[in-house]
Amino acid sequence: MRKSTYFILQLGIISVWLISCQPATTSPKPPVTFTPTMQPSNTPSASSPIRRPSQTPEATLIPSGLEHSIGTFGAGYFSGVFRSPDGKRIFVPMNGKELRWYDATTLEPQGEVSFHSPVMSYQTPYKVIFGPNPDRVAVVDYYAVWIIDVKSEKVLATLSGSILHNLSGVIFTPTGNALLYRATHHSSGSADTSADSSIGLWSIEKESQIPFKEQNWLHMTDPVISQDEKWVAAGCGRFIKVWDAQSGDVLRTMDAHGAILTGLAMSRDGVYLISSDQDGKVRLWDSKTGQNIHTFSLNKLANTITFMPNNEQILVGFSHDSPKLVDLQTLQITDAPVDLPVMDSFTMKLHHQGYSQSDNATLAISPDGKTLAVGNGTVLLWDIQTRKLLDVLETPGSYRLQEIKFDSTGQKLAGVSIYGNILLWDLTTINQPHLAKTFGTAVADHDLQGLSFSMDGKYISIGNGKNIEIWDVETGKQLRILSTTNFVFATKFSDDGQFIYVITGSNLDGKDIQVWDIEKSLMIRLIDFPKSSDILVFHLPSIAFTSADRIANDWVHSINIRDLETGKSKKLESTYDISPVVFSGDGNLLFAERDFGRLFLIWQIGTGKLAYISKHTEDDSRYDLSLLQTSNFVAISRDGIVQLFDIGTIIDYARQADITPVPLPTP
Repeated sequence: MRKSTYFILQLGIISVWLISCQPATTSPKPPVTFTPTMQPSNTPSASSPIRRPSQTPEATLIPSGLEHSIGTFGAGYFSGVFRSPDGKRIFVPMNGKELRWYDATTLEPQGEVSFHSPVMSYQTPYKVIFGPNPDRVAVVDYYAVWIIDVKSEKVLATLSGSILHNLSGVIFTPTGNALLYRATHHSSGSADTSADSSIGLWSIEKESQIPFKEQNWLHMTDPVISQDEKWVAAGCGRFIKVWDAQSGDVLRTMDAHGAILTGLAMSRDGVYLISSDQDGKVRLWDSKTGQNIHTFSLNKLANTITFMPNNEQILVGFSHDSPKLVDLQTLQITDAPVDLPVMDSFTMKLHHQGYSQSDNATLAISPDGKTLAVGNGTVLLWDIQTRKLLDVLETPGSYRLQEIKFDSTGQKLAGVSIYGNILLWDLTTINQPHLAKTFGTAVADHDLQGLSFSMDGKYISIGNGKNIEIWDVETGKQLRILSTTNFVFATKFSDDGQFIYVITGSNLDGKDIQVWDIEKSLMIRLIDFPKSSDILVFHLPSIAFTSADRIANDWVHSINIRDLETGKSKKLESTYDISPVVFSGDGNLLFAERDFGRLFLIWQIGTGKLAYISKHTEDDSRYDLSLLQTSNFVAISRDGIVQLFDIGTIIDYARQADITPVPLPTP
């Protein structure tokens, strides 16, 4: 995960509905209007058939505590499509528990085998690794490797263990008889929580390890192995260590760099090693003698490095810049071409069968309440009434999406990927394939947060670190950058498009609300909050935030509602792990979650009464309340399947002024 996972989770539950704020300066108050959100009926009508429909198989995912189930959407998920080197087979890890393979020419299924991960994870990526034997593959996740025989459709061996975490760099050795890998682990029974890395060479037939010496480095690269399988090398701190692959003894320690190594790779012919460090140095080595042949200065940290198939160029990847090509003959450094291929027909076929490309979906509902968008590596559009798949929207490179949002007309859909891309789909076009327009570069300095459309759908705003970026939807050009002094978590245009409302701050210093005049690029209003507060939810004219107060050697947590016009506040009864998520469309109810979304609660804003508590979900599933911004729907999504519920009856009950408050659950 990227560094601001907490902020991404927080952003996913932010709803920014602001009309006015308490002025901090003498600047005039910006004019703002507000139109209440229309709630769809309990039986939404079918959307107009502007896209080709296809029926998907029904799936079952039944939660506790909710009635009026609308139905399920989706058939499951797959972790990627992997083509064998000989081009004859396609392998697909499905639903986190089985591997299926198909004939690459006919696309007909050929076989499948089940496997079970020793560690349950809803975001575990499964990869397929190929070796010299075309009938033997490995399925890899963070915690285990399964060796699978294609002919017999059986798991031959499994590499797993309590000390293995974050497996990476898993490859077959040149003969295919062993696996080489790097693992991160913690010392058993030790109070030291620092993670060390080590390498492993695991014999598939004997299911045994080579005991490498001088292991457990805090900073370690993925390992490489010589073509004759006599030695193994890895970057360890600022050194390169070379081990005997039979005995595990250290053959050579090279004082390779002045900074910590970030990558190590070997040429396809085994002649050269290439290494990179945190200072931006890339060095070429003779793999047999350990002699440094040349040093390249890239002046920025490289996080991936590999030889191109011709052995004459290396490809260097960066976190916040486009990749570079280094020519080993001319010593020239150039920008590498960025290849974002259109989805192949086989992957498209899986999507049109209802399969998502990840089990971790982000959801949105069109303003008319008729269409459900499920965003993963792609976006699947579903007709809510018929539960038919309407269309598949592609993303360049199948970027995983952390947020998607319809514009006010429902004709455009915008998304933000975890890699810092702003994506836009025009849902009125009938041309295939539906590939997104990409805004900006392929990388960003920070996670993008707080996606917002202007009311007329002409502009998009987004937070990028301490900047507020405003983009023109039609041209895809960046119009303005508004620079703040702290990180941006959420943005929202005023209805007239003249102003933009922003949540900024940090976990240590608290958060504030800023109002900016877009044309003047000037902040005209500021409202700050106590350091112990954590602002989460906005709606005219109120803001909901949590606070923590120390009373009698104990922390007391509460949900606070503040009126931004009058400055008056009230506290709602709460517990330490209840977080506000979203206001109802009319602003009279507040929805919050507990136990990381395993149950949710509803408060009346006017009376402060706790009106409803749902039951816990089953199987550790989680409620998604983000759809309540524009509908009466809540969702539960897991394993590529979304279960949708209409809670209109519950909302009507919670709005009654004379309800009897329900007891607050005990933490």
